[in-house]
Amino acid sequence: MADESDFSKLWRSAYRLLDEIGRPIAEDPEANNHRIEILEKIIGVLDKAMKYSPTNPEFFYFRAQMYQSLGRYEEARINYDEAVDQLGIRKILADEEEVLRMIREARGGTTGYRFPEILDRRAQVLIVLGKAEEALQDLDMILRIEDNFMFHVTRGFALNKLGRYGEAVTALDESVELYDNPRIHSLLGDAYSGIGQKGKAIEHYEHAIELYEGDEWQGAGESYIPVVRAQRGLHSLGVKFEKDYERRGLEMNLINPEYLKALE
Repeated sequence: MADESDFSKLWRSAYRLLDEIGRPIAEDPEANNHRIEILEKIIGVLDKAMKYSPTNPEFFYFRAQMYQSLGRYEEARINYDEAVDQLGIRKILADEEEVLRMIREARGGTTGYRFPEILDRRAQVLIVLGKAEEALQDLDMILRIEDNFMFHVTRGFALNKLGRYGEAVTALDESVELYDNPRIHSLLGDAYSGIGQKGKAIEHYEHAIELYEGDEWQGAGESYIPVVRAQRGLHSLGVKFEKDYERRGLEMNLINPEYLKALE
């Protein structure tokens, strides 16, 4: 019969595996293969750990993030939904007095992680799955509780998907002033392209790529998809990207077909 020590070992094992991922070089297919292998191992460890604590919301939240990183968005959504249910988030949000209390106290609950972040991550998955309207409803709610600029970024992503490009520009312009991030610039490129401002779109797409090649962002997995999106955006606008794209291996590195869904 397994005891608490077995459970603790599994939990620590998951975190050790997570540490192994590091910051894989996005243009190195071998590094990305290693990253995918580690993420899948973490999911396996979590599957075992959840036999000891099947209703632990932290496990569902952790596993959802692993699935999201792998591009397995439907599985990510299922796990985010389970974390939301176990934490009673919907019940809390349905209580207007409780929402107002959290707004006054500027916090999102008493768990080890704040639930607005769970709903933000879930919204990112919903957008990729073609459910941007549902994502937008959650984002509008959590922004009442916490005016976090990254929530505005996800909201801009949703607005782009819904074709509400002018609103997306407003949301994203505020965010990019706070954080010079390739993801925000690539989304702004999409938004300005949508309202017909080609010059502004090109400016943001090119800046996203420049950031990726800088010391801070080069090789960071989190900037990989935005840069590919920026590259495609430039091509759609009839602009030839002059730097050596294939030299950085991005073309051959689309090893996971699920990544492509994030770019559609």
